[in-house]
Amino acid sequence: MFLRARNFVQNTSERVRRRALQAQQLCVFVLTGVAAHDHAGPAVVVSYLVAALAALLSGLAYCEFVVDQPVAGGAFNMVSSTFGELAGWVVACNMILEYTLSVAAVARGFRAYGATLLGLSPDAGLLHAGPLQLDFSALALVLALSAMLAASTADSAAFNAVVTGMNLVVIAYILCAGLPFGRLENLAPFAPSGARGVFGAASVVFFAFIGFDTVACAAEETRNPARDLPIGIVGSLLACSVLYAGLALTLCLMVPAPDIDMSAPFSTAFLAMVRPDSGAVRRLFLVTSARFVSFGAVTGIVTSLLVSLLGQARIYVVLGREGLLPPSLAELHTRRATPVRATWLTGASAGALALVADLETLATMVSVGALFVFLCVSAGVLWRRYRAPAPASCGVLAAQLISICVLSLGTSLAFTLGAPPWAIAGLAGAWLAAVGGLALRPVHFRPEKFRMPLSPLTPSAAILATVHLLGSLGWPAYARFGGWMVLSVVVYCCYSVHGADAHQRELAQAQRSSASEEDGDDEAARMNTAPRSDALELAATKRPRAPPQDPPGGLGTYAVADSED
Repeated sequence: MFLRARNFVQNTSERVRRRALQAQQLCVFVLTGVAAHDHAGPAVVVSYLVAALAALLSGLAYCEFVVDQPVAGGAFNMVSSTFGELAGWVVACNMILEYTLSVAAVARGFRAYGATLLGLSPDAGLLHAGPLQLDFSALALVLALSAMLAASTADSAAFNAVVTGMNLVVIAYILCAGLPFGRLENLAPFAPSGARGVFGAASVVFFAFIGFDTVACAAEETRNPARDLPIGIVGSLLACSVLYAGLALTLCLMVPAPDIDMSAPFSTAFLAMVRPDSGAVRRLFLVTSARFVSFGAVTGIVTSLLVSLLGQARIYVVLGREGLLPPSLAELHTRRATPVRATWLTGASAGALALVADLETLATMVSVGALFVFLCVSAGVLWRRYRAPAPASCGVLAAQLISICVLSLGTSLAFTLGAPPWAIAGLAGAWLAAVGGLALRPVHFRPEKFRMPLSPLTPSAAILATVHLLGSLGWPAYARFGGWMVLSVVVYCCYSVHGADAHQRELAQAQRSSASEEDGDDEAARMNTAPRSDALELAATKRPRAPPQDPPGGLGTYAVADSED
């Protein structure tokens, strides 16, 4: 099931769009409170739009790759085919980081919304152990879902479609029922931390837009990739950006940013509207609304976890089959046909993180992994487009791409650290000059079906956007990301490079064996279909000749006997 392509009988662009909507849709329920409370205030609305723009640019880069090469594997295959195995491995490790931590982050929201559904405080069930806040319900949920997936991965498309539809109903209900309780004075001050707070929040909520990369992983399933994938990816991002911005605006209108609950912001926003002098009808409506939102969030969280757990297990299966991880991870259960080891590895690692890590730490690390992957894909578009066969030309192109990335980072840091305007303008001008230099290079590859418009400006803008959001995350995120990268390279040097070489040798041996078997089958077919005289001549050329001491008729006797058999 994990790698099998399926034929779609319906409009696949619509199905692709639904898939992108459902994968990370519930992140908005658990991230908006953190982004508004700790970073941007009511300007979190702008943060969602900024994150959507960065995701849209990266989505166009994904489209160019997957339309040209509609095979499963997503960014791992894209980067491996462009920059080589090591770069593909690094991207795969960041995909592992992205999926595993997204499971843990979404699971942390289950307890809070489950508590409000039962009429309890959002902090109910959270145990404090020194600096840690242990969430055993998140651990139990992840392990239970992992056990279910290990037992069966039967197609649950109908269930997912129902829950996705319910999530959209909950979002529409929040917009319709919450806006009448909004107060404009809650929007002041609109951006208490300024532009840097807006971009910092955009880095956090970028997590909510990463569902579109699961569309790229399902490229083989689309009937018309050149049409369906761009429509699905771009359409889902535009729809999500409008919905997310509307939800954030509604939340900030209902509750002042400093008072927003960070674990279950939307359900507690309705409860915050209950006043001591509220009438019975108003009180009943608000309490019922809070529980309805909590119920929708809980069911959606379960579905989102199933999708992410399944996607992470698929990555382990692919890496195990490629020899980059132990092949046992790619083994399927003999009876249930499920990747038991890969599923339990995903569940154990994600469950442990969900138990001990706080939501903001998880969200920032998910964004780090996703932004790095999108940065590599965007750079891959430029490399593939302008790479020439000559090694010297490749070196110049590499220097140009590195300069674009470095200038993007410099511009981002100058803005984040509050550098003088002339310094920011100078770095931005140098960035434009680097992009212009790339535009003067001859194009050596033009995708026939879909290409990013205004290249190289659009891919370079995608690099600038992802690097700037990376630069807005803060030093703790960089330290954790650097440690993960060092560990990834060490694992590659100590194990993965050798496992991949062994896998390639096995593939080459299998291809040689298959080729020899095909040659034997072709020879047998020629023997059976050729005239008798031709068959005797063919056998004489292929069979070992009789020793010299044999009688002269030995060869003919051997050939005739062989033909009679």
